[in-house]
Amino acid sequence: MGQIYAYKARNTHGVLVKGTVSADTQSVALKMLQDKDLFVIKLELSRDLVDSFKSKKGFKELFVAPIPAKDMSIFCRQFSVLYGAGVSIVDSLKTVTSQTTNKRLREAMQKVVNLVVSGKSIGESMKVHKDVFPAILYNMVAAGEASGALDTVLDRAAKHFEREFEIEKKVKSALFYPKIVVGAIVIVVSLLLVS
Repeated sequence: MGQIYAYKARNTHGVLVKGTVSADTQSVALKMLQDKDLFVIKLELSRDLVDSFKSKKGFKELFVAPIPAKDMSIFCRQFSVLYGAGVSIVDSLKTVTSQTTNKRLREAMQKVVNLVVSGKSIGESMKVHKDVFPAILYNMVAAGEASGALDTVLDRAAKHFEREFEIEKKVKSALFYPKIVVGAIVIVVSLLLVS
């Protein structure tokens, strides 16, 4: 599912119309509006949460947690090493899929393998499952395929997710003490209210 774009446009009668449109890119959104005989004045990514509910993503997908950075880094690292060692793309993907412990990631990777076997590129196959694979990854993979440097790109992606994981750990560590303090305050206040 694409992004939600908010637009202002004038129709063939010159009347100002406002609304939202769902598309993968801004240029696709513009083309969709032009096909409806609208003269677009303003077109930008919608920041309104309500628009997300109106999209086909629905309520549930808005709150699906992203795949942890640690799992993404392991996936990229293993894929990079296998492919760099001369293992075919399909065999590399199958091997990494079989070793993945994250259930959602493993299921998405199995679908990616099927799409790659059917003739799609890895980048395109990952993009189909953009609820699992972040945009930075499938765009990097697509660039790596086009340039013939897929193993190098995967290595860079692995480093990116490793850095992301380290930042997450530092943030969690920094928040640990404040959580303890808040917890203690809640307990003390609860005891005071009860007594």
